[in-house]
Amino acid sequence: MTMLTGLQPCAHGVLDRHHTLGADDLTLAERLRAAGYRTAAFTEDANVAVSSGFARGFDLYHEQRSDEAATPGFAAETFALAADWLRSASAVLIREAGF
Repeated sequence: MTMLTGLQPCAHGVLDRHHTLGADDLTLAERLRAAGYRTAAFTEDANVAVSSGFARGFDLYHEQRSDEAATPGFAAETFALAADWLRSASAVLIREAGF
């Protein structure tokens, strides 16, 4: 969230997936949208979740997670990464975005 807001973690408050960005904090995508840009984001990282505010300002935000990662109460330490989670960014874009 620091990269999207320019704020330090103690200022934006999104310290893990259970925290949400405050309504008064603008993201880079929101600023770009206000300037007339179209934006998109693609992620497979459960910590970069819509529920935390990471999608704010994006025209397209694609969040791909396994069923295990999306389960409420999911404990990261018990999650074994599936082989398809270990893909490159270009593979994500080709499969999920059709680029």
